[in-house]
Amino acid sequence: MKSPAPSRDDVPLVRPETHALEGPSTTGSHQSDSGRLHSSHASSSGDSGASLTLTPNLGVLEDCNPRCFDKEVFLREGDFDVQAFLAQCRARVPLESVQADLEACANSLETQLVCLINEDYADFVRLSSNLVGVDASLSALRTHLQGMLQEVQAVRRAVEQSTQDIQQQLFLRRTLRERRHYLSLFLTLHEKIARMETHLGIAPQPATATSSASLTAATSSMNSQSSQSSVSSVSSSSTTPLAAVTATVSPPRSQSAFQASSSLSASSAAALSLQQPLNRVNGKNSSSSEDQSQLEALLVERVSADYAYVRCRMRQLESTPFVRALSTRVERIERTLDSTLERAFLAALRLRREELLISCLRTYATIDRFRHAEELYRRSVISPVLSKFVTTEVLEHGVRGSCEGLQSIFDSVHRLLAGECRQLLQAATLEEQYNFLARAIWAELSSLLISRVPVIFSAAFPERFLQNYRVVLNALRETESNCYSIHQLMQFRNSSVVSDLLSRFPLPVYFSMCFRKITAPLAPLLEQSSATALQTDAFSKPKSADSPFRLALTESTLQALHRCWAPESFVVAIADRFVRLSVQIAVRFQKWADSVSSVLTDRSLSEQPPSGKRRPIWESPLPVLLIIADLQALQHNIVATTLIPQAWRVDLSEEMLRSTQSAYDLVHKELHSTVSVILERIADELSAECRARLQPVHTIAQTYRMAYRPDPTMPSYYVSTVLQPLKEFLRVARDSGTLASASQLATVLLVVEPVSQHFADAQDKLWADFEQQSSLLAKMTRHRTNAPVLATSSSSSKTLSDEDQIAAQLTLDVNYYLDELRNLLPDHSLDVDAIASSQELLKRLRQRTVTLPTTQ
Repeated sequence: MKSPAPSRDDVPLVRPETHALEGPSTTGSHQSDSGRLHSSHASSSGDSGASLTLTPNLGVLEDCNPRCFDKEVFLREGDFDVQAFLAQCRARVPLESVQADLEACANSLETQLVCLINEDYADFVRLSSNLVGVDASLSALRTHLQGMLQEVQAVRRAVEQSTQDIQQQLFLRRTLRERRHYLSLFLTLHEKIARMETHLGIAPQPATATSSASLTAATSSMNSQSSQSSVSSVSSSSTTPLAAVTATVSPPRSQSAFQASSSLSASSAAALSLQQPLNRVNGKNSSSSEDQSQLEALLVERVSADYAYVRCRMRQLESTPFVRALSTRVERIERTLDSTLERAFLAALRLRREELLISCLRTYATIDRFRHAEELYRRSVISPVLSKFVTTEVLEHGVRGSCEGLQSIFDSVHRLLAGECRQLLQAATLEEQYNFLARAIWAELSSLLISRVPVIFSAAFPERFLQNYRVVLNALRETESNCYSIHQLMQFRNSSVVSDLLSRFPLPVYFSMCFRKITAPLAPLLEQSSATALQTDAFSKPKSADSPFRLALTESTLQALHRCWAPESFVVAIADRFVRLSVQIAVRFQKWADSVSSVLTDRSLSEQPPSGKRRPIWESPLPVLLIIADLQALQHNIVATTLIPQAWRVDLSEEMLRSTQSAYDLVHKELHSTVSVILERIADELSAECRARLQPVHTIAQTYRMAYRPDPTMPSYYVSTVLQPLKEFLRVARDSGTLASASQLATVLLVVEPVSQHFADAQDKLWADFEQQSSLLAKMTRHRTNAPVLATSSSSSKTLSDEDQIAAQLTLDVNYYLDELRNLLPDHSLDVDAIASSQELLKRLRQRTVTLPTTQ
């Protein structure tokens, strides 16, 4: 009975020494190796005969003493740098310590290695026992595997050979299928060409007789070649292991080419049956030309489908010799087909047969030659008719050099459209490709107008040019009424013929002439300098009942704006230019008014007085008032009358309307801003003049201080002159009627606010000076011991002190000033309490209110 294999816990773990350890082994080959794991090391306690037995718990040994380096430095990725390692350690400890730590680390690693080997020692011994006899098993297995490898390689070579054969056969089959397909197309082309020649009565060429037999023979040989290739592919691949698979790949024999060749005789018979009615018509049995035209149209319509097919296939196969050989026959068919179709089309127009006309148009569309039909109609029908009445004599209408007859030319065109062309235009709606209205009728008309009567495009005379342009536009609009479908209408509008005709009119040249005509009255007035503009007689004019303006420049500006939109000058096609011109005119006037107002408020327009002081604006406010009145009137007219007239709104786009409206809104805002700026400048100058007249307020204290004057009973002389500049300005504005009531009120408020504030500040300064002087006098009195006592009242008419007299005088002056404010506007009572500065003035006045004595 075999003893069980030793477990991991029963195997002794020893340190490596020179003694050997007898280990269990089935063979003697492992005894010398296992003896290296025996240890006779004695313990430090003196027991030298006992061996040191290590337990598995000592798998990892760690030193308790710290080292001068970290073991992780040896495990980092990359090359280990010895010099850097030593430099780092030497910075901390001497090299001897580093050496000792390295030796301790090496011993620790060796000990750990021994522990790891001892832990798996039983597995090593068991593995060596199980490997006995493995070499013999591997040798037997190697022999079988080599045999299998040879068989697999043989099968692989057979499969590759079979695959190559199959690919070759598939390529051959694909080539034969393509050739059969081309041959079938060639047979179809030959059949259709022969049938078309039969229908159109074209004699076949000598080489055509044998073409059918040669194509049939080629088809038979190709089919036999295909079957032989299939059989050879099966026989050649039968020796391979996949012979059964490759034998099933061959397809059955195709019969399409034989069916195509056999149908040739049937199609020829059908062609002969179709040709018989035409032969009877062309011969003596023909009853009338109408029947002949109908049969020709029917025959051509049948031939057109074959012709379209032949042309499509010939474009695809144009590189093949067979198709190149057929090109001559196809060209003959095309010429014959065109001539026959032209005769049928012209006959349908002449006989007015609608079904015949529709058949011809459908045939032209089938063979994609609708442009040929339009050109034929233009050349054969339209050109002879239009050449009669598009002449210089008709245009001049008896007046040499005029264009009075242009409308009669277009009237004749409209009669032609409503008469002879109506049936064709209605029939053309069945096919969307046709555009007879533009490419036939108007193309010929445009060509005749350009070549025979080019004078209608001349812009030398703007009035006649605009008249001719509008006649052409009206003619185009009336022509649109002859469109019988939406598609036909859009085709006519978007055609290049219409755009080319309208581009012949030099609209930019016409606009430049209108520009000079519109701006001519404005140029001399706008070119005057701002300082001398109002002094000229041409600038101002008397006010008339039908004009709201007082300045010639303003009225000329409004007239120019009206002329931009007037029917005798405005053109919708260049509406953007007229919009920009009108906005430029309004902005130019606004800039001029701004510059003139700056000059008027900065210095006088009249001669300077000898003293060198300038003349104040309130003495001659009429020029500025005229500008303000005209600016306000121009704002109203721009909003009310100068915007786009209703007549043009239908022709302008929504984007153009929006941009024009925004431009005029901007101009209106700028004009309003200019009026506000002018009023502010006037108010500043008027308030400065009124504030200058308040200088005598400081003399009131000097008047009543220790002067022993009687008590004040009347306001000071200066109060009546404080608002004199504002009164004069308002008087001129009322007399001339140039400033509205709202503007007068706004101006009064702008002037009164700083004046009242200045009046209040002057009172404060007066009292501050008075109190300072009083304190100084009191100090001087205390320093003079023998100074006489000043009497406060030495007159029988004085009952108040000096301070009270000053306060009473200020009260009279302020009340008078406020009464003047209330009476500034005769038709509007000014609310003094609503003015902040006036309230402040009254508030400061009430702080020193004095009750005046009653006069006996």
